[in-house]
Amino acid sequence: MREPGTSSSVACGPIGPRSMVGAGSAAGGGDAGGGDASAGDADGDAAAGDAAGVSRSSAAATRVGATLCTRTRRLGRFDFLAFAACACACLFLAIAGGAATRTQASASMTVRIMPLPKAKAMPTAKRVLSRNSAGSSDARRPRLGAADTSVSSGVVCMRDSSEAKMKIEGAVALVTGGASGLGEATVRRLAGGGARVVIVDRDDKRGPALEKELGERARFVKTDVTSPDDVQKAIDAATQLGGLRVAISCAGVGWAARTLNKEGQAHDLELFKTVVGINLIGTFNVTRLAAAAMAKNAPGDDGERGVIINTASIAAFDGQIGQAAYTASKAGVAGMTLPIARDLSAIGIRVMTIAPGTMDTPMLAALPEAARQGLAAGIPFPKRLGAPDDYARLAQHIVENGYLNGEVIRLDGALRMPPK
Repeated sequence: MREPGTSSSVACGPIGPRSMVGAGSAAGGGDAGGGDASAGDADGDAAAGDAAGVSRSSAAATRVGATLCTRTRRLGRFDFLAFAACACACLFLAIAGGAATRTQASASMTVRIMPLPKAKAMPTAKRVLSRNSAGSSDARRPRLGAADTSVSSGVVCMRDSSEAKMKIEGAVALVTGGASGLGEATVRRLAGGGARVVIVDRDDKRGPALEKELGERARFVKTDVTSPDDVQKAIDAATQLGGLRVAISCAGVGWAARTLNKEGQAHDLELFKTVVGINLIGTFNVTRLAAAAMAKNAPGDDGERGVIINTASIAAFDGQIGQAAYTASKAGVAGMTLPIARDLSAIGIRVMTIAPGTMDTPMLAALPEAARQGLAAGIPFPKRLGAPDDYARLAQHIVENGYLNGEVIRLDGALRMPPK
């Protein structure tokens, strides 16, 4: 499209340089400014500057061609060959100037993508270990020990994670609420893995029966988790077995009461204190005393001295109507997980929390089968109540996985509790 004020003459008019300069400026400054303002201004200015320099050269060449045409007319020599030569010279200069303008404008907007250096194959830890053990003339290269991570030739070499996991076999564990439900399943799994377990519970019937069943791998200590003296006696019993490495708190109670009932009566304060006292204060009581005992252990892999696993509930996050006391207690357990893990990180003790959903414990066993099936139907997948061994298997994995720390894990089949 011709700009206003330009001639359409092919031989001597300034059509080429002026029209191409306009196109070059629009491509350089207009497009860049419309996309990224900060980058477009710089690119547009650069393109306009380059285009202006080229257009000045092209315009001068065109003026020379025009002068030749004028002089040819004045001399009266309008023979065909002279006129054709003049026209070709002007057309060539115009095309060359326009092409140069486009090239400069395009070059100023080009994003240069530098090729990435070819990645080097990462050596495995075994290859690096064998290379270091064979000796090297490079004194700056660190040697890798059995429990080290290191950098060799710019590559971080990690040892096998299986070397860092705490071994259940031969470890000493303490499980509160260990005579029934989640606690009992955990005691059985740990004992089955070769651990020696102290069963902590108030039930002086089920506790001794489980101790007898498991034999020398288990010891029952009747304990009230809210009593510092009782908990300390249980921990002393674990220490006598070889040093406490695992402490799992499953003891807890539940109670339903609205903050204000239908008759206008306020929630019983003593009941609230009881639920919080057992579920939250009792859990912290075990945690603090177990940590003090674990701190005396010799560090194992990664400098770990022990692991503490507490039990919250999905009610900590999805509390239902009537669960003010229970939700407060379990939310407290979930909330103190990270700060306690940070407190104990300096001495190599991990702290984790499991938040179970609807589990098939003795508490639910008393419900009618229709009610139990109704609870299971509300679970997205799998559509069943959680089994106590689901909890126990997760607890075992936490013990063995030394990189789990300071986190709350929901165990609920994707269940989110409704208001009631």
